[in-house]
Amino acid sequence: MTLDAAEVDLSNAFEPGHGYVALSRVKNLAGLTLLGCNDIALQIDQAVLESDLKLQQKSQATEAEFAQKPLVEKYPPLSEEAKKARFAPKVPTIEKTRRLLEQGLTLEEVAAERELKMGTVFGHLEELAELGVIEYSLEYLRPKDEICELVLAAKATVLSRNDPEELSSKGDARLGAIARELEGKVSYDEIRLILLIDKLAAAK
Repeated sequence: MTLDAAEVDLSNAFEPGHGYVALSRVKNLAGLTLLGCNDIALQIDQAVLESDLKLQQKSQATEAEFAQKPLVEKYPPLSEEAKKARFAPKVPTIEKTRRLLEQGLTLEEVAAERELKMGTVFGHLEELAELGVIEYSLEYLRPKDEICELVLAAKATVLSRNDPEELSSKGDARLGAIARELEGKVSYDEIRLILLIDKLAAAK
């Protein structure tokens, strides 16, 4: 799961790697608020270090073995099927997502079909919206009316405060500010989706 904004408190982390797992969920430093951190939060597990060392040693051994093989054995001729697959025009990943949405698949179905995380699918959807290539309605993705009303009311409250820290450079309410206003009543993904659908509807 990828987040635009998060408040993270690592003061009570009790396992090495906890800090990385938490911090890596946020897209950039601008969306991160670190409330606390202890000595163990950002440590690397010793077992992981040992495993990584073994993998490096195996990789070096394989590389040395491969270097001794004849050139033809290293690079056997491609079969006709392999040539077709290799040189076939590649479809951009966001275009694959766009085509599935055009067929009426939900975001969950797109994620399952393409074996992607929901955060990645949301990212594709936002990128497609920015490019202006969504030529069909996404209203079928809109959450229930009561959830939409909560989100839009929270957005209006954030905008009414006119707090620069809660607004983007374009004057829009930040996702994190809306989420805080909702106090966990609506998920980040639902907030993102509602805001995006409303933005697309307003642009038409």
